[in-house]
This record gives sequence, C-alpha cells and structure tokens, in this order.
Amino acid sequence: MFSRVARSLTSAAPALVCAGTVQHLRWQPSSERRLCATRPRGELWCEDNDKEKKKEKREKISLADSSGREEWFDYGVAETYDEAMMSPAVPWRRSWNPDWDGRHPPAEKKMKTQGKIKHILLIRHGQYDLEDAEHGLTELGREQARLTGQRLAQAAAGVKKDRYGEVKIVYSSLVSSCVLRAQQTAGIIAQELPDVYRPPDDPLLNEGHPVLPAPHGKRWIQEGEVLPSTLIEDGPRMEAGFRRYFKRDVDHKRIARREKREKENMEKAKEKGGPGEGFVPPFAQTEEAEASKSKEKEHEFIIVVCHMNAIRYFVARALQLPPEVWLRMRGNNCGITEIIIQPDGRVSLGSFADVGHLAIEQVTFH
Repeated sequence: MFSRVARSLTSAAPALVCAGTVQHLRWQPSSERRLCATRPRGELWCEDNDKEKKKEKREKISLADSSGREEWFDYGVAETYDEAMMSPAVPWRRSWNPDWDGRHPPAEKKMKTQGKIKHILLIRHGQYDLEDAEHGLTELGREQARLTGQRLAQAAAGVKKDRYGEVKIVYSSLVSSCVLRAQQTAGIIAQELPDVYRPPDDPLLNEGHPVLPAPHGKRWIQEGEVLPSTLIEDGPRMEAGFRRYFKRDVDHKRIARREKREKENMEKAKEKGGPGEGFVPPFAQTEEAEASKSKEKEHEFIIVVCHMNAIRYFVARALQLPPEVWLRMRGNNCGITEIIIQPDGRVSLGSFADVGHLAIEQVTFH
C-alpha cells in the first residue's frame, strides 16, 4: 500500500500530470511512484517520492482536506508508515473486480453461473469482562448471546417472503474464533441451534489489526500504539480468514477446465471408435448434477462468531472498499452483519451490526 502523504501541485507540477484530470488511482514501481487524484474541491494533488525528496528527513507537508482544514504530517516517519500500512489484500481500485475470488467463469468461455447464494452472518461476541485476564463474557454478554441465538432460531423457523420469492433459512454451519469470548458466545448460540454443524474453532477469525486504518494509522505508528510487526503478523492471517469464508459457492474456472479435458477425451475416444449409443459424457452429467443441486438448495447460511475488527475488515474487503477504511465502521456486541454473495460474484451488504433483538439497555460496545 502507498501512504496518504500528498502535496498540492502549484508551480512545479509536471506537465504530463497536469495535462488533464486523473480518473483512476494506479500503482507504479517504487522508483517511479506517483499517485494522483482529483480532490473534491477540484484541486489536483500528487504524491511524488523522488530520490531527492526522500533525503529530507524532517519535512513538514501540509495536507488540506475538502473542508479547507490543514493537518501536519511528519515526513520523517513516512517510509516506516508506508511499510507498516502494507496490506495483504489486493490493491484497491474504483472499478469492480468480478474475479475477486478467482472463481469467475473464464473470459474465453461463455457459461451459465452455478451454485447457491451464500449468506455469511458475522456475529460479534457478547460483552466481555475487561477486568478478567481471559476476557470472558459478563452476565449481560451471556444474555446478549442467548437472545441472538433465539433470533437466529426464530428466523430459521419461518419462511421469508417478498416480491423476490421465498427463502427458507437453513444454517449449514456455526464457526467461532479461538478467543474465549467468541467461543462462549458461539456455545450459547449453539444451544438454540442444536442441529447446526459446529466445525472446529478457527484461529484465522481471531481478533487483530488487519492493516493500519486511515486516518488514525499515522498517529498509531508515531505513538507506538501499534507496532509494524503486529500488522505483519495479523494482516496475512486475517486476509486468509477472509479468503477462506468469502468466496462464491462454485469455482467456474475449475468446472470449465474439467469440461475442457473431458471434451478432449471424448474426441480422442471418437477417433478410436467412439462410445456406445446412449452414452452421456461426464461433463454433461456434472452440469446436470450441479443444476439439480443448485435448484434444491438455492441459499446457504453460514454463521461466523468473531470480532469487530475482523468483521469490519471482512466487510471492507467483500465490498471491495479500500481496506484501511475498516475503523470507520462501528458495531455493538452481538450485532449481526450479513454479507450476501451471488453465484456470479456480486456482493452486497444485507445488514450491518444489527441489534434489533436486544433492548436498548442491553446494547453495549464492549
């Protein structure tokens, strides 16, 4: 990731950059790094990391936001901040990437998308005891978890109906992080959903710092609140957690490769005399089976009990927002967030940190 250090271009702006409005952000090699964008006020801003300016250890750079206010950033820590801000996520861009999970149909092959609509229900743990070294749930936290489990059970007991059709909620699994407060929350919820499969607790869902947030990040690094080593350890782990759970149901590239190989084998078999009459090629059997499976179970609901930092990062990644915006979202204990993934790869946010199942006296942030 590149830092958000910027400087207003006035008299010394390169003609190539100032020739027109820059529409997209683009990553370039560090030796030629230049990031330009048009600010809301119509001013053209640019980050220029040439070798001469890197030698200036204590340069003060004015940052003016759209409201005209100014901040001062110590450029002496810019490189440390830049390195610590590196995210394991793919570089952000404005346009939607349809192959974000690597499962989109191949560009050269026209094929109908297959699979279920996935609903990932991210639930933050209940209130925990800040005085307890293990941070176990408080009595209120246990009650929050119980009410959350009841709400999920009630949703599964009925049928959702609207103009788009009917949806019968069936939970395929309930997974938790390995942190005590999340494990306790998941255990209480599971008591209300006794028939839901419980896979092993997953350390990829543990709490952490996925990437330095903007605009808080520079202060965190300067004041030592977060160490670069923490980001280097937590970031890849949390990104791995995202990639494990957030993907469409069917890998269309895998299907296309299998079908291609089977068609090639069929052609070779025909050259040698061909299969008998009535033979159905394997790839046709697979397509029929996938279509039948998709029709029988159009929706899949997965319950994930974890932590707010993880949830915020997962939401930013799923919606293809810049990962460093994660701290701009806030969610209370036992809030329910729903991410919906369509078979064609489209993603939408169904709800965020919903605590409608709790009374106002039961709503807490920690």
